[in-house]
Amino acid sequence: MQKNLWTPRFLYFVAIVSSLSSAGAAMTLLALSSSFFVENPEGFASSSIQLMYYLGIGCIGFFGGGILQKWSSVTLGIFGPLISSLIVFYLATFDVIPFIVGFPAIFLIFLLNGIDHPNNLRFFNEAVPERQRLSFFSFTESITAILQIISPLLAGIIIASVGLKACFIIDGCTYLISALPWFMIKKKIGNTIDDRPPAKINYFLGFQVLYNNPQVRGLTISRLLNNLAYVTCTTAIPLVIAWIANKDQEVFTFQLAITNALVSTGFIGAGLLGAIVSHNNNNVVLLVYLASILAIGACIVLIGAIVFLPLLYLSACMLGVGTYCFRLSGMTIGQAFTPSSVLGPVIIAGDTVVRSWSFLVSASTLFIFELHSLWGLSFGTLFFLVNILPCGCIFAPKWSLTLARKCASDNRTDSIV
Repeated sequence: MQKNLWTPRFLYFVAIVSSLSSAGAAMTLLALSSSFFVENPEGFASSSIQLMYYLGIGCIGFFGGGILQKWSSVTLGIFGPLISSLIVFYLATFDVIPFIVGFPAIFLIFLLNGIDHPNNLRFFNEAVPERQRLSFFSFTESITAILQIISPLLAGIIIASVGLKACFIIDGCTYLISALPWFMIKKKIGNTIDDRPPAKINYFLGFQVLYNNPQVRGLTISRLLNNLAYVTCTTAIPLVIAWIANKDQEVFTFQLAITNALVSTGFIGAGLLGAIVSHNNNNVVLLVYLASILAIGACIVLIGAIVFLPLLYLSACMLGVGTYCFRLSGMTIGQAFTPSSVLGPVIIAGDTVVRSWSFLVSASTLFIFELHSLWGLSFGTLFFLVNILPCGCIFAPKWSLTLARKCASDNRTDSIV
């Protein structure tokens, strides 16, 4: 692709409009959660949507590389949002969405959304001049994060004022708009980009490196242990909100929208702080500690939210900040100890392993808490507390801290990015 085909103004336009697909996914998630709450006011069906997210991201990790090799950025940029819009418009035809329709629908949307981000990165990496990429990608990540705050709040307002069907229709239109820039690109470059023969790829390269590289393997183990707390907390949030809502759909939808927005707000707030300290590699050690401490804190505070609602908002903010520390420390350490030639496949493989593990943890959490007897609730609470123990400094940070200290002392990276 020739970079001089695109003006900076057009590239920023593509970034802003195409990011609407991630906002659409957030709106769909909230709308489906609200619809499922009508049929299951205990909140288990709404929490199960998180399972579909982990399953969709995990599945795309196994064959996403092949999709990116076989189809162009333009083709995926057009057909991904179009298919998502058709799914959402179909959901708008139901008064109450059956589980057998809603779960496959959200799975497909997460699957399509999972390929959307790397597809955009591939296009912009070719189209944006190298000296401008850092500022450009900072802009795109900020736009995505802002939309992740606005979209659930907007969906909640739409559902409360005009209903679920209107939310799905607006959501479907959002997907269609996000495909618009790709039609413009297609018109300008024609089919030339689609004529490239698919490259031969090794689907298992990333997994092989992950297994054979002790540093990457240790980091992955640390991610898995930390994820016990993060996934348990994320899965339990709709259950806690359902308990607070006491079968009131409007309260459930409103509180879930606020909570989702606060998680994204915490992430952005931590990102702004991270930009200040990003030039000191020693801070990666602090991030590892914070990732574990905030995960434990978010889980404990969430339990207290059952009797004191404001703790729900505090837990959401802690979850957002902790997620940022978790991701940033993992990215920094992973890039420092992974050969650059295989960094892409290793990232996909690591995310696939972690998301698949997250699916199992989320499913186990829902299964335990769905037991309605006194013994079941007691055992569920015990299971919840046991899940956060590996985040303690003896367990999860063990491998990450060792690598983080080595990363800082050896100055293996230029900055935490």
